[in-house]
Amino acid sequence: MQKGYIFQRHGAWYLRYRKDETENGKIVRKQLCERLADFNDKYRTKQSVRQKAEDFLDRLDEGRDEQRTLQQFTELSYLPHTKLHKRPSTYKGYRNLYNLHVAPNIAGIRIASFRTMDGQKLLNRLSNATLSHLTLIHVKSFLSGVFSFARRMGLVDSNPMQGTEVPKGKPSQPTHAYSNDEIDTMLKTLKGTPRTAVIVAAYTGCR
Repeated sequence: MQKGYIFQRHGAWYLRYRKDETENGKIVRKQLCERLADFNDKYRTKQSVRQKAEDFLDRLDEGRDEQRTLQQFTELSYLPHTKLHKRPSTYKGYRNLYNLHVAPNIAGIRIASFRTMDGQKLLNRLSNATLSHLTLIHVKSFLSGVFSFARRMGLVDSNPMQGTEVPKGKPSQPTHAYSNDEIDTMLKTLKGTPRTAVIVAAYTGCR
């Protein structure tokens, strides 16, 4: 929702407002103007044309919500929200996951028309791209968070990702565990916080 800015110029009242548009796959916020009325005895003050401005913005917001794409909502609403309310590391992880795996697969899809079937197709497509099962879980969790937020904002009535199933994905590769001798060698070399970090990682069993 936006209030806009009303101003008078060349014998008429105008409303300056912003509109999000997609150009070359990127969201661009443009500043536009709408002519509201002539400057005359009936419309001599900003207050006299305020209702015209509010009616126009209401129509704009209704149409924008109906036509808003999943990409627009994620980039302009959800990610900025997580940046304000999540830890920096969490926000960075969300942003990287979105840019790498989600954004290339949702261009042009309206958020209001996204169904469980679309979510399942997206996960299946990423599975064929040899992503691991854990990464696919993260993608589903991310999109579920997007739609939960959209539901709170009144853009959707349900979360389409809740009915999806995470494919098996690419099998996890075997990991290497350092031997005690290798750990002792690192501890002899490191000092301060790095040494403490290695001790915690090696001997506490934390992930």
